[in-house]
Amino acid sequence: MQAQSTELPITLLSWLAASLPILALLVLLVGRRWSSSSAAPVALAAAVLVALLLFRTPLETVAAASGKGIWDAIFVLYVVWPALILYNTADDARAFVAMQRGVRRLMPDRLLVVLAFAWVLASFIQSIAGFGTPLAVTTPLLIGLGVQPVYAVVLPIIGAAWANAFGSLGATWLATLSVVDLPNQALTLRYAASLLWIPNLLGGLAVAWLYGRWWAIRRGGPAIVVISLLHSGLLFLLLPLLPTVACFLATSAALLVTFALNRWSFYRQHDENEPAIIFTEEATRREEEEERQREDTGQQDGTEQSPDEEMPMPLWLAFAPYMVLALLAVVALVIPPV
Repeated sequence: MQAQSTELPITLLSWLAASLPILALLVLLVGRRWSSSSAAPVALAAAVLVALLLFRTPLETVAAASGKGIWDAIFVLYVVWPALILYNTADDARAFVAMQRGVRRLMPDRLLVVLAFAWVLASFIQSIAGFGTPLAVTTPLLIGLGVQPVYAVVLPIIGAAWANAFGSLGATWLATLSVVDLPNQALTLRYAASLLWIPNLLGGLAVAWLYGRWWAIRRGGPAIVVISLLHSGLLFLLLPLLPTVACFLATSAALLVTFALNRWSFYRQHDENEPAIIFTEEATRREEEEERQREDTGQQDGTEQSPDEEMPMPLWLAFAPYMVLALLAVVALVIPPV
């Protein structure tokens, strides 16, 4: 006598039914603009009803799955809460102001600065904090540079998208392992690292395209290729060994290389044909006036600091909390549990 199969038929109806809770969540969040705390219970209720009524799932199974979801969410909160505390502490200490002014002083090329903030820095913060922190940090920095608010929001979203897969110290990867059994994790990580090079490169190119179309692609192309190869290359090497901090190490190295690229004479030459698509009119006028003043006085970009732009703290100190957090994460991974 053959055992009765318990596998569910994969049909369009079953697929749509399984997607219903996710669609309900998206509609409430995006369409109705509900808060996540209000939309999530409705989506959970939809998932329970679909499981009970359409898939005939036993009540005990639904209860166990709901409990496991709550238990897994606790570990996610361990990442979210420190990230929020770190962000608010740095914001109150004006660390982001120091980042903005320090990077602008070191990098006279505005395209390189926008790439540094919207792509490299956003990816770096996503790798260690995530959960909206890259947007909360880089958007004010870009607005402070004179970038229009819409672009200040869109650019870091595009630039840091590739880092979501293994960002937040690998929170997404750890959450995946808690619900999926992967027979060959190392091979999976190799494939993932190889595929992530595509959105990484496209993210840098997209930021440049929005900045200044083909002019920005030509000017920023060398830096984008170098940074993207560093991102993807280190991720490919480190991901199978240290999946939780590989993205952080790759983005940290890219952040240092971005500062080094600033020493290249190619990015210290001003181009009069530089477009100002993403900048406000006021920022464009201010940049033109500063350029004329530098030409009149023979000064180099960023060599003189106005009194109202004093640094709240050294640049290294502004990045210190993230470095300390990363060091603690690496130490915790290296030392085996007792």
